[in-house]
Amino acid sequence: MVIKEEIVAITGDTNLAIVLGQLMYWQERVNDYDQYIDEEECRCRSNGTEHDFYHTYGWIYKKASELIDECMLNVSDKSMRLYLKKLEDMGFISSRDNPHHKWDKTKQY
Repeated sequence: MVIKEEIVAITGDTNLAIVLGQLMYWQERVNDYDQYIDEEECRCRSNGTEHDFYHTYGWIYKKASELIDECMLNVSDKSMRLYLKKLEDMGFISSRDNPHHKWDKTKQY
């Protein structure tokens, strides 16, 4: 696991930095990542806004237990969900429920 010093500096917490780093890793590998960038850049230009938009492309989905394994953290699912909530409250990530399958409770980030 690589822990980037600059992410620790902005989050103020090593575990938050690890989780954010892992989400950044997956964000760069999403199949529709280029479409996501194109759509959001176009939307920002046309609206004159910055990071105040509904995301259509680029979402990843992870269960807390999957992130725990990937991040190699020895924490509970509840703790991981709290880390994700803190990152969202800090404005580093956004989350949503699956817009196509209401029965799917796995969060998308």
